[in-house]
Amino acid sequence: MYYNYCAASGGSYCYDEDAGVDNPDGVTTLQDSKYDICPKGWRLPTGSSSGDFYNLYNEFSGSTDQEVDFQTSLNLPLSGDFYSGKAFNQGLYGYWWTSTYGSAEDMYYFIVSSAGSEPWNHDVRFLGLSIRCILDTSN
Repeated sequence: MYYNYCAASGGSYCYDEDAGVDNPDGVTTLQDSKYDICPKGWRLPTGSSSGDFYNLYNEFSGSTDQEVDFQTSLNLPLSGDFYSGKAFNQGLYGYWWTSTYGSAEDMYYFIVSSAGSEPWNHDVRFLGLSIRCILDTSN
């Protein structure tokens, strides 16, 4: 499945830079989304150069084939992305949203391909990317 960030955040972050706010409810911070599509007790992973996906990236950093490692050990398929009514990059890239704020219109995501993986990218929220929920151990 592909989700734009509005869907991935469970409807919490459906605004764009024109809205002029970073936390529309005045409480939730985008750096640590409390509201997302994941079931209770689970959450979207954090991104950027210090989040959950970065830790995963470091775990496989010495691998000669990160693509295979991620696919086999974590079942992260190369599902591609969805943009402008069409699916792209299926079988070539895997993209997963994180809960980490990138900018007024962007959120961080994790990417896996035959060239390796990158946890520090961010892009516009209207792209359709996959999600992968992780157990929330903070409670």
